[in-house]
Order: sequence, then structure tokens, then C-alpha cells
Amino acid sequence: MLPMHPTRQPTPAPRRHPAFTLVEMLIVCAIVGLLLALTLPPLVGSLAAARLTNTGDQLQSLLSQAQQIASSEGRPVEVRFYRHLSPDTPGSTSAYRTVVLMRHYDAGEPSPFPAESGTVLDSAITIHHGETLKLSDDLVISSATAASSLLTLPAPSAAAQANTFTLSGSTRNAYEFPVEDHEYRSFIFRPNSTNLPSTGTSRWFLTIISEAEEVSGTAIASVPNYYCIQIDPINGRITSYRP
Repeated sequence: MLPMHPTRQPTPAPRRHPAFTLVEMLIVCAIVGLLLALTLPPLVGSLAAARLTNTGDQLQSLLSQAQQIASSEGRPVEVRFYRHLSPDTPGSTSAYRTVVLMRHYDAGEPSPFPAESGTVLDSAITIHHGETLKLSDDLVISSATAASSLLTLPAPSAAAQANTFTLSGSTRNAYEFPVEDHEYRSFIFRPNSTNLPSTGTSRWFLTIISEAEEVSGTAIASVPNYYCIQIDPINGRITSYRP
């Protein structure tokens, strides 16, 4: 008798899960779009607020550094606020977006230039040692009087702008602001005070806002988010305010 072989059962075909229908896909897309619409604006606002805080903290730190240099070196330190177009943003408007520190040296002081070691300065000069802060591209210092009284100070004279050098090498090199079309306002930290008038107004301050709000001319009272820094003209004390 021939051996019996077990009958092979046919292998069942794998079950196929039905794919999403077009209606289901549209529902999923609608839900995702709704979630993005609800979460994206707060997220963008949070990121903008973080950039504003970071930039304001950097500016306050630079001002504190200027005050410390004036105190430790016993010399005036000028803080310049430059107004210019943003070279990185085509179509930008002219606004205050760069802050530069300048040390003042008097005639008779030892020359700080290595190539002039052992000599004294024959005239007063101003030197940029490299301390510069460029604000984020979407942030500027408001030019409105109600927001930035420091920017209402008179423009510097041609004589004040002369004899300005950079300490980037061993010899004297004239300081040139990297953006050609510019202007600036400035004040000076002295070892124990400032050159800001203490009469008429005791409130000298500046306010960082978004460039969009600066361009639209939004009143500072209507700006929802800003970073204000106030400087006491008598002792140079620096204070910051946020809404």
C-alpha cells in the first residue's frame, strides 16, 4: 500500500487593510491645518519675544561693559547708535540698528598703538577697540521721541567725528563704519557719571521694537512687546523695563 501523505491546506492570503479613503485624508488634512492655525501664531510670537529679550539683554550688557571700562580705565567711553540700512535685507529702511563703543584718549597719554610704543599722543583721539553690537535683522531702536529720548541728542559735529581710529593693527587706521550711508547719535560714560544733561529731563532711555512697528509708525503705547533701557544721567545706573 502506498504511504498516505497529509493533504496540504492552501495558505490563506494575507488580509489587506483598506487604505484611507479620499474623504478620510481630507478630514486628516483639515485637522492638521486647524492645529497649525491654533498653535503657529503663539509659537511665532514666542520666538519673536525670545529674540527681543536676547537682543535687549545684549545691549544692556554692552552698556554695562562701557560703564565698567570707563570706571576701570578712568577714561570716557562713548556709546554710538548708528542709523543705516540693513545690508543683509534688501529694501530695508534706515533705522538705528548698530551700537559701537569708542574709548577717548587725551593728548599727552601714552599711545595705545604698538607701532608708537614709548610715545605720547600729540592730540586727543577716539579709538574703536572692537566692541560692536548689531541688532537682529527684524529689530531696531525706535526713533520716536517718546520711546528713545537718547536719540534726540544733537548730531555730532565734524570735529567730534575726526581723529577716530581702530585698534585692529599695530599702526593707526582710520575707523570707517561698514555701511556707507549712515548717521549716529551718542553719549559718554565717564568714570563716575555720564555727559547726559541732568536738567530738563532726568529720563534718558531707548527702546527696542520690531522693525515692522518702526516702519508703520506704531505709537509706543500700542506696541505689545518692547525692551526699554533707561540710564541715570548722574551715576550712569542702567535699568531695563519690559511690558
